[in-house]
Amino acid sequence: MLHARDFVLRGETFGGMVVHLPTDRVLRVNHTAFAFLRHYFEDLPDPLARLSLLYPRTGRERLQRDYEGMVRYLEAWVAGEHPEKDAVAVKAHHADGPLSAPTEVFWEITWKCNLRCRYCYNHSGERTVEELTTGECQDLIQQWQCLGVYKAIIGGGEPFLREDFLEILEMLEAASIIPIVISNGTLIDEQMAARLKRLRWLRLSISLDGPTAEVNDAIRVSSDGFRRVQSALAALRKAGMPFTLQAVVTQINQHCLADLAEFARQEGATSLEYRRLHAFGRSRGEHLAVGREEMEELDGQLERISASYPAKFLNHEGLVPMRYAQGKPYQGNDCPNDTCSVNCGPGRHNCGLTPDGRIIACSYLSDADWQGPSIREMPFSELWRTAKPLIQFRSLSAAELPEYCRKCVFFGEECRGGCRANAYIRAGDWFGHDPDCPYSEFRD
Repeated sequence: MLHARDFVLRGETFGGMVVHLPTDRVLRVNHTAFAFLRHYFEDLPDPLARLSLLYPRTGRERLQRDYEGMVRYLEAWVAGEHPEKDAVAVKAHHADGPLSAPTEVFWEITWKCNLRCRYCYNHSGERTVEELTTGECQDLIQQWQCLGVYKAIIGGGEPFLREDFLEILEMLEAASIIPIVISNGTLIDEQMAARLKRLRWLRLSISLDGPTAEVNDAIRVSSDGFRRVQSALAALRKAGMPFTLQAVVTQINQHCLADLAEFARQEGATSLEYRRLHAFGRSRGEHLAVGREEMEELDGQLERISASYPAKFLNHEGLVPMRYAQGKPYQGNDCPNDTCSVNCGPGRHNCGLTPDGRIIACSYLSDADWQGPSIREMPFSELWRTAKPLIQFRSLSAAELPEYCRKCVFFGEECRGGCRANAYIRAGDWFGHDPDCPYSEFRD
């Protein structure tokens, strides 16, 4: 049985999107399938009567067959099965353009922080702005709900430093928006863990960079951070609140990644994600990044120990940049991929928001030069349509990138020009090559 409370339905020019909140999965469907599902979830006594008004030239028998086929298709999809392609035509055909609103927003809800992580990309703990009030957050969340935004990835700073943060999480829950919270965990006690457990859609990720205080606290610059995180993990286990762990791989902790995996298992994490350090913000002066060859070796080690853990427990896919091209000779097409869209999604299906409500395209580009207006100045829908940072990402043409980049066989389906933030911050060229590209020697 499918329950309306488990889904978010959102119309688009190509038809619509169906979001299954418990699994965080999205199905894009055509106009007819979307109309069927809207009527199904409205729980009408006779949905076919309403559909007959929408499709007067289609007989009731055909409508009933297609309607029931759509419901079976959705049930199979929710169950993780692969529905029969000929069961009913549901798949949408759409252009690679911006959606009517973002599907997810990277919300830096505060830049206040009780730690001083040496790799912090946005200098948290050093920046102060007039943060959105509780009322402004509530209005923003209501706007998101109306637009069909279904995911808020919340970081900072340390989100739990906001006294109203649990209240904000409850607002997101009520609006059927999935909050993915990234926290250092040091402020979570038993009482807070019990309240977090009551939030059905919450996904909680705790940042921890070492299996010992010596390693973790050296990276995250704290005298007792490791002890406090261990206390938080115990409180989460007691409350039955699931959590994941994530660690940024640096020169300081690269020797103990296997030990960290075992620590994560013993502490009851549902998974552990190893993340690559991006040389942005505070990390630019620290020189903590692991070299490419060393990272490839670490990646291989993690692949070997993964067999000792449950499937998908260890995630290290992002450690090696442009993994699909590593160890392969450069191959170019005769014609450049000038019509492909460029970037990983900013301005098309996601964006970011600063603590004072200013829209940004990418969390790595949050300085004043890359900030748009604030939700204090105009509705979020208008920001999404008109903000300069988003337009700058949307209007970026593949033809403006280096020719060797556009001709690369990986450009269209994999790379899309690499990370623009990486090119701008590290190489100083918005239209330049991504410094992490293994084919940089071919650059113009």
